[in-house]
Amino acid sequence: MDPGELNRLGRLRAQTDQPNSMLGLDQIFDAGVQRWVKLDPIRGLVVRQGEQIGDQPTHFIWMRYSDQVRAELIGQTHVVDVLGRRFRVIDAINVGDAREWVRLTTKDIGPTT
Repeated sequence: MDPGELNRLGRLRAQTDQPNSMLGLDQIFDAGVQRWVKLDPIRGLVVRQGEQIGDQPTHFIWMRYSDQVRAELIGQTHVVDVLGRRFRVIDAINVGDAREWVRLTTKDIGPTT
């Protein structure tokens, strides 16, 4: 992938659920790390495979590998905010184990507000 394709500013954040006084849960997000990302819609076979397991991915999000952005550190408790939309991470891989790119498989869960 060409670094010039990272054309959107995104924020990778960890999400935790915290009990509130109304016996419900509040979603709490950490400050996260801001990175340039590539937002890539998923089409075709990958979507059909997602339907089989009941979790339909909608986008790949590509980021540069770094000490803070590695597949080992990113899990299903993470979200990425890009262009006013929030994407929940389904899976993360270090592409080719080359320590250059991280690809997140995500699901668009709506606006960040």
